[in-house]
Amino acid sequence: MKFDLISVGASLIDLVALVNRFPESDDEIFIPDLRIEYGGSAANTAVACSRLGLKVAFLGKIGLDYFGDLIIRKFAEEKVDTSLILRSPDTPTGLCFIAVDSTGDRRMFAFSGAANKLSVGELNINKLLDTRLLYMASLENTGFLAELSKNVKDQGLRTALNPGALIANQGLAKAKPIIENTDIYISSYSEAVRILGVEGLDSVKERLFKLGVSTVAITLGSEGCMVADRSETYMIPAIKVNVRDTTGAGDAFTAGFLTGLLNGKSLREAGFMGAAVAALKIQHIGARGGLPTRKELEDFVKSLRVNYLT
Repeated sequence: MKFDLISVGASLIDLVALVNRFPESDDEIFIPDLRIEYGGSAANTAVACSRLGLKVAFLGKIGLDYFGDLIIRKFAEEKVDTSLILRSPDTPTGLCFIAVDSTGDRRMFAFSGAANKLSVGELNINKLLDTRLLYMASLENTGFLAELSKNVKDQGLRTALNPGALIANQGLAKAKPIIENTDIYISSYSEAVRILGVEGLDSVKERLFKLGVSTVAITLGSEGCMVADRSETYMIPAIKVNVRDTTGAGDAFTAGFLTGLLNGKSLREAGFMGAAVAALKIQHIGARGGLPTRKELEDFVKSLRVNYLT
């Protein structure tokens, strides 16, 4: 296989504002620090997996503009293959404005731009089959993901999905055709509840299994995560660190979890890898700040004084 993982979704420019507090209605606040970062859930996960040693390609659409050029250059620096990226001369590269307060809480305003203009007819499906896993994330264009996931799944390719808020907010009717062609499902608990219309981890897990998913990872913020397949379920506590910015924490967890599975780790070990990558990321500012290399992850795990797998 040419790739371990192809990540499908949005690659955006993030404008990150560090603020002391969030404004009220008809309010104005001063921004002490404004940064230009790189984001998009699928793009973040692609970079994180590449840093962890996987052979990764990104599939998405960006504008034929300055921001698009920056994105291509950054992927190259991160050793993420860009040969599958499409450029639009008509729609600009997407942007996301993120405000982060002094506690690490955040508010996000996203403009998908060209990222949401993908169609299966533009793709060479045979090129997408040259990977061990096709990963899909947080794209408002659910029709594209439904068609793509069915197409590759019918040809025997393993798939993974992290719906994010953009899919979760559209409910089960839009998400179901994608989930039915998903092997590995990853999301926050609140997103899973919004999609499935059920509450409780057991109910979420069983509903996903009935839809055809074989492996489930549900993140629970400061309470850790649940990972499960049809024979095993594990609760993994969060690793205690000083939180600076939770932006991209879910993408970081996803990268650690998928890397663990692709490297032959057990379900429980993969869940712990996800938690460890997320713990490193949230100590830094920006969606990709703190994403570790494989050695940095191994050194961090060795430094922990608590065995999070007991």
